[in-house]
Amino acid sequence: MNRGRLVIAGGGPVGLVSALLLRPYFAQVTVLERNAAEAAGGRSLQLVLGERGLHALRCCGLDQQVKAQGVPVYGRMDGETGAFTPYGASDDAILAVSRVALQSILEQAVDGLEGIERRSAVTVAGVDRTAKNVHCDTPLGPEILGYDMLIGADGVRSVVAESILEEEEVTLDKLPLVYREVPVANVGWRSDAFVYWSDGEVMVGSFPGKEGRRGLFVMHPRGAEHLLFNEGNTGLFARFPAWHSSETPCSKHCPRPRRARWGPRPARAGRPMRWSSSAMPPTPLSPLWARASIRGWKMPCA
Repeated sequence: MNRGRLVIAGGGPVGLVSALLLRPYFAQVTVLERNAAEAAGGRSLQLVLGERGLHALRCCGLDQQVKAQGVPVYGRMDGETGAFTPYGASDDAILAVSRVALQSILEQAVDGLEGIERRSAVTVAGVDRTAKNVHCDTPLGPEILGYDMLIGADGVRSVVAESILEEEEVTLDKLPLVYREVPVANVGWRSDAFVYWSDGEVMVGSFPGKEGRRGLFVMHPRGAEHLLFNEGNTGLFARFPAWHSSETPCSKHCPRPRRARWGPRPARAGRPMRWSSSAMPPTPLSPLWARASIRGWKMPCA
């Protein structure tokens, strides 16, 4: 099947998985990433995958590589009280994985295939849907690329989405919240849980990572940066004194973290670990395949 040229705006995980899954249907797949090669993939430190995301990686033949780089997460924990809420049954889990590790696995898979061109430092400046052209800013100057199909995987302020939506429908820039992530390590928090703190205005959370490394995210009102992220993050520490203390309920009172298991549970149970689909929202690929199935396409794996 040859549907001409597919252009994907965005070279992060969603863009690269889309390229891998759709390559058999197009003569040429071009992935455009606005960041330089060493900074591709987005700004977050960690991603969390449920069954939908793992299924997409399974279809690409990459799920085992990604699982080896991730940590199973069985529930969420209130950092102040130590209360733990499981995501589902005792063996339900989602996978926390470093974005850098996931990006590296996907880039190696894409770069090893014919028919996929991955370009860095190329910014999508506009889309002409009538002429089916993408206007790009490249290191060598402006460039126009024609397409037969266009996918927007270029983040929350997507130029592709703006070309489809009416101006009054695009409200992402008006949200009063700011999201940022900072790395932390060896903090003694439970290693199989998402740990969070909230005072009703600011929320702090952290997913576990390999070898004790964690990504700490902070969601706060726009304009509060100077209060929270001053020298030494003392403003953030003052709001949540427990999250940086070794005497938190997380380290004192929580049960011992369970051993991470991939594949089957012990023989007496006789059933494999289940990856939770209810704990996480649908991945951006889910609507894509919903539309594809309507048009008679089939997933390229069982």
